[in-house]
Amino acid sequence: MTRRLAALWLLSALVALGLPLLADEAYYLDWSRHPALGYFDHPPGIALWVGAGLGHPRLLGVLLFPLTAWLLGRAAVAWGAAEANRFPELVLGTPIGLAGTALATPDAPLLPVVAGLLLALGRRRFGRVGLLLGVALWIKPTALLMLPALLLIARRNALRVLAPAVVVIAPHLGWSMMNDGLPYSFQAQRLGAGMNTPEFLLGQLAVVTPGLAWLSLRALKQATTGEPPGEDRALLLLAGSQLGIWLAASGVARVEANWPAFAWLPAILLLARRAPEGLATARTWALGLTAATGVGVVVAGSVLPPGLGPPRDPEALSACAPPEISPVAPRYQEAALLAAAGRRVPYIGLSGGRRSQYDRWGDRPVGPTCDYTYLAAPERLPMACPGPVEAIALCGRPATRCRCPGGLVR
Repeated sequence: MTRRLAALWLLSALVALGLPLLADEAYYLDWSRHPALGYFDHPPGIALWVGAGLGHPRLLGVLLFPLTAWLLGRAAVAWGAAEANRFPELVLGTPIGLAGTALATPDAPLLPVVAGLLLALGRRRFGRVGLLLGVALWIKPTALLMLPALLLIARRNALRVLAPAVVVIAPHLGWSMMNDGLPYSFQAQRLGAGMNTPEFLLGQLAVVTPGLAWLSLRALKQATTGEPPGEDRALLLLAGSQLGIWLAASGVARVEANWPAFAWLPAILLLARRAPEGLATARTWALGLTAATGVGVVVAGSVLPPGLGPPRDPEALSACAPPEISPVAPRYQEAALLAAAGRRVPYIGLSGGRRSQYDRWGDRPVGPTCDYTYLAAPERLPMACPGPVEAIALCGRPATRCRCPGGLVR
């Protein structure tokens, strides 16, 4: 392992241990306590990943950092990259790589799986490609966007890719058919949410860093001219097809910045194959920006009040909502964060808010009728309060105190 990779591993551990738990990570931690073949929002891969972390959702990503780096390095060798020994640094030295090794999101288990898939594809082990594609689909449905390109690359061996993938994902698809098409039916609701193409493009510069994004896109363009080697054409097809789909989707739906993350891996691999002038400078800037981002989020997450930034920090939220106020969670974020702090509080979804796994589980405490604090603004309270209503703030966020009429105890 190079010194740069060792430094990136240390940065990953710093973020994993220093940043308070985010709401989605606490949500997946709660999933891991309820094993299933699928959940409201995602397939079960992230729940299995978190559950294997021995109580800390981020542990596995940090521990498997060397394996991920090794898989990326072997993949670069299999594809004949001129900068094979630098490819792991190029990937793990971006915010994509940092998030994939330091945070407990679906991107964490997907990173080593996609690295292994690229290795198998570079060695033309199409059966392994299909198996790993099936595993990727257990983690994130967007992995399906790789399938058309993989089938075209495999050509006569397309069935060797398709058949194992179908067999591996079949149990989850069976569960989905018996559970209202989830999680696919939930994710499909994002279609028609409106264009966010400018936001999408800026997001890609943020997750890949501007220098590497520019060089990768230029390498993709160069691979369309003349008679490039077959490996270049394959990587162009694998990266370009996914990025093109995501760009088109951003015209009709809100595409979050990290969704196309793994379309960039074959693009950066193509860049490593071509080793253009300026790559060393772009890599240095990427490493610097990623390090600054990692340190910045740890400092911000530890210093900023819980009311600023994304919902996070189970212990801070629990301290803001002591038991005597009888907190009631309005969203999955608050319910999950309090559960991570060891408190399972009543969950009553927001009026008109998005649904979640908690709307399907019926094992939470029953909500009180009065003398409780709803962790959202009064206008979001879905039921009538029989007594006086008071708008308050907890952790800097709006909340609603519903008191009993005449001071009666609930």
